Amino acid sequence: VLKFVKAGYTTTSEIMIEPGASRMLQSAIKARRNPLRIVGYESKHLGGEVSVPLNFGDDDFRVIGTKLHGDGSVLLGNVWTTHPYLNNEMTLKGMGLPENSTGHPNLSPEKLYDLVSKYVREGWQMSVHAHGDRTIDMVLDAYEKVLAEVPNVNGPLRVEHCGTMREDQIDRAIRLNVVCSYFLPYIYHWGEALRDFLLGEEAAARFVPAGSAIRKGMRASFHCDSPMTWPDALVCLHVAVNRRTLKGAVIGPEQR
Repeated sequence: VLKFVKAGYTTTSEIMIEPGASRMLQSAIKARRNPLRIVGYESKHLGGEVSVPLNFGDDDFRVIGTKLHGDGSVLLGNVWTTHPYLNNEMTLKGMGLPENSTGHPNLSPEKLYDLVSKYVREGWQMSVHAHGDRTIDMVLDAYEKVLAEVPNVNGPLRVEHCGTMREDQIDRAIRLNVVCSYFLPYIYHWGEALRDFLLGEEAAARFVPAGSAIRKGMRASFHCDSPMTWPDALVCLHVAVNRRTLKGAVIGPEQR
């Protein structure tokens, strides 16, 4: 909480509350002075019932949504992409990936749709973690189907991180009124690693394509995914405007 306050935040989200932990988190928040508004999403990638009623809590802490994990981390090699990881000592030996790896999803398309449909129908806001473009296709497919089936969705539906998102996917998300939240500090901290060891220059230049999304009119957001990177709105804005890394490299100037 202190890190958020020192960084100037007044409202934040805990977007991956462990299953069943919402009441415990509320008790911890209420046990001390809390200068933040916190909105919560309970992690439901294994399915099951949300442990609290919809909108449980108050103005200090309120549970409003559910979170699914469509794939994993670019740094671990377990995101589902069209274009493969680079083949080098880091990816093949250090990370243990097979040659020309394109990663994998965490859920089948059918399972993802079933979970999205369940929680959206119950009135929960929905966010799905998706870095790889093939995972993002799967998420948008599920969202499009549910939006056609369920009137008055409590939305907008969200895609978290959006690392290797394509231009056509940005267009589709806008058409569906799906909001993307871009993990821009990834470029700041690991831009050179993405470019030189993991994805290659072209994919790194398009990684978290917030510039395209904003120019196309999406009401996007930027996040730090703390504790992956600590909360810092100015770093988010710095990368959005400059695409400059901590070491000074410019990664993907066309996405500024």
